[in-house]
Amino acid sequence: MSKSIEAVPTYSTRWHQQRINRRLDDRDNVIKEAMELLENHDATVMPAISAMAMGADFTVGGGALTGCTMTVNGAGFGSSTQPSGSTADSTGQVDFVALVPGDHDITITITMDGALGGGAATITNNVAAGTIAVSVESDGSTTAATVIDEINNDSATSGHTAMLMVLSSVDTPGVMDAAESVSVTDGVGEVMTLSMGAQDLLDGTLGDCVTAVNTTTGVITFSIDPSDDTAGDIWPTYLRLDGCLCPVITLAIG
Repeated sequence: MSKSIEAVPTYSTRWHQQRINRRLDDRDNVIKEAMELLENHDATVMPAISAMAMGADFTVGGGALTGCTMTVNGAGFGSSTQPSGSTADSTGQVDFVALVPGDHDITITITMDGALGGGAATITNNVAAGTIAVSVESDGSTTAATVIDEINNDSATSGHTAMLMVLSSVDTPGVMDAAESVSVTDGVGEVMTLSMGAQDLLDGTLGDCVTAVNTTTGVITFSIDPSDDTAGDIWPTYLRLDGCLCPVITLAIG
């Protein structure tokens, strides 16, 4: 970018070298230095993918790969944080954390349904709308752990899955005995985006998806399935964190 600025027509006359106004001149210098940082993708202020572990050969015949990881170094996730929220009205308490960091909202509605029986729980969710509905037995026998298991093991073969929206853990053991609405909010930064080839790994679709994000270690865990592609295809990896695009890494399918 700094080279681009110098290439602007009449740069030498429009970008004054002599000091004509101290405040304006310092501001111009800040812009120029910022452009140099961007041009160099300085690791002290910008993230970059430093490692990729697929766990097996990235081939058309290799089938779906799970537990793959990419590690982000440099500035990592910057100031990004994951939205969070907790239940408040039930005896048992559950903490929820959004799978990906950034400023976005997820609504989790706990409903009571006596027709389920046996302390059961069931999940419906809509990734696009950012909502999860958890229906539980209303006789007070469904525990917080049961609700968490349902979310973490929600593996519907069609549509989207709750586990690709939030991570959940027990805050206080006990039963879920109250209908309530939980707002998973207050994330900081621009929402993370990640794609490999033509696959959006954050659209909530099983098979090609992010399954865990650790903003402390910088490790992103994901699943990917190249089975429908052709050997020799090139898959560029685009990862944007807190509004900053990491240098693109390209994978070749075997």
